[in-house]
Amino acid sequence: MNDIEILEKLQNIFKELRKDDEEGHSSAYELQWEDIEAIENLIQRNKELEQIEKEHKEENGRLREEVEKYKSLLAKSTADRVVTSIKDNKKSKEDLEMLNEGWKIECEKKDKIINLMGEMLVKDHEWFYSEFDNWTKQDFIEYFTNKVEEDEK
Repeated sequence: MNDIEILEKLQNIFKELRKDDEEGHSSAYELQWEDIEAIENLIQRNKELEQIEKEHKEENGRLREEVEKYKSLLAKSTADRVVTSIKDNKKSKEDLEMLNEGWKIECEKKDKIINLMGEMLVKDHEWFYSEFDNWTKQDFIEYFTNKVEEDEK
């Protein structure tokens, strides 16, 4: 038997004694009513404390579930942000690679244009006299490259 069961058993005994005493029966026990009331108050207070303890355990369990729920949400949110960041990084890298490829193509086109212009200048200046006589295609390319660099300064 636990303490509560013992106290309840005592309470029932005291109730019987009180009942006997109220009915005028003499009892072999000489107890003071204050003792009986004190025991009854202890029993009642113990029941109240057990109820409070039960409520606290339930609240504690609910709070633990709430904490676990938020931990799970936080972990999921963090994982989602990491995945999104990785995808964004991959997309940015792909965009840069495409842009780089586009610039390479543009530079190759410009190089071809410059080469063609150099060839045309070498071929076309033969019919008139100019300071560019006897210049090769590479001479023309270097000349215009230097001009561009001078303009940039």
